[in-house]
Amino acid sequence: MKQQVRRCFDRAHATYSQAAVVQKEIAEACARLVPEEQTFATALEIGAGGGLLTRSLLPRVQVGCYLACDLSRAMLAHLPAAHLHRFQADGEQLPLPSGCVDLLVSASTLQWYTAPHRSLPANLDLLRPGGTFVLALFVRGTLPELAASSRATGFGTLQPLLPASTYRHILDATPGLSWQSRVQTHTQWHRSVTGFLRSHKKTGATFSPGRKAFLGKDRLARFCRYYASRFARDNSIPARYRVLYLWGRRGG
Repeated sequence: MKQQVRRCFDRAHATYSQAAVVQKEIAEACARLVPEEQTFATALEIGAGGGLLTRSLLPRVQVGCYLACDLSRAMLAHLPAAHLHRFQADGEQLPLPSGCVDLLVSASTLQWYTAPHRSLPANLDLLRPGGTFVLALFVRGTLPELAASSRATGFGTLQPLLPASTYRHILDATPGLSWQSRVQTHTQWHRSVTGFLRSHKKTGATFSPGRKAFLGKDRLARFCRYYASRFARDNSIPARYRVLYLWGRRGG
């Protein structure tokens, strides 16, 4: 699965930053949750490719060493060059020791984890005592319009997402954390269903497991008609993203 996800983002590396409007909103919201004007000796960003969170965060804080990893090497090429150590890695298999960073951040990435019950606590274990974390990820309820239209017409597939409660339970079961959370819906409006599909493809977030049901122009046309007839408002097409924000500290 991870290699397929990586290939999707490799292909979209040149179009991601322009198309990832919602992801940029999420990155900016994440940056605002990091205490402003603090100094961190070492920061780690998981899923940094494209640089949306990196660019939002660096003007707000002082970081001695900024580690930026991503599954896609092509995406990493778009990060700002200054003050960064970039490396290709899967966030679930990081080559880093426990207690090595003071700030852990990630936006629009952790929903790709295949074993979050193991991997998310392992990520948080990278924090030194007193370290800060801010995470944001897509959860169940994202793109409900696309899901409903796919079920009705047989066109397309959607990545299954876990509910926000699953991640909250993981943090509850992780000792030594003080944390808060919120769920927020971000809505992006498009001029047409095909415009939404093109934009979504340009972000690279298109992998889904199982059989692909893209079965020709007729089924695509039915999908577009259904989506527009059910969800259009004022000649615009909504795409809603449900996002869980998690932030806090590791006890010192």
